[in-house]
Amino acid sequence: MVTKKPVLGAFIGLFESAIWILAVSQVIKDINDPFLIAAYAFSFAAVTISWCIVPRRKLSKVLITIKSVNPDAYVTTDFANPISLRK
Repeated sequence: MVTKKPVLGAFIGLFESAIWILAVSQVIKDINDPFLIAAYAFSFAAVTISWCIVPRRKLSKVLITIKSVNPDAYVTTDFANPISLRK
């Protein structure tokens, strides 16, 4: 999004950082509550991120496979422009 529509990408980044600040401020506000600290720490540590690089023509098959394994998975896609470093 940042490379194709930089202004929109900047607003998305602004929104994302605001959410992060609000979430962290809630944990810091109740720093005396060990349950909130533990819940935040465990939820952060429990997030699994898998990077998968596939050709665009195979994307629909990969998404079908992901949905069959975990229908609640959160998936983001991005377009890559491969560049050879050989001259």
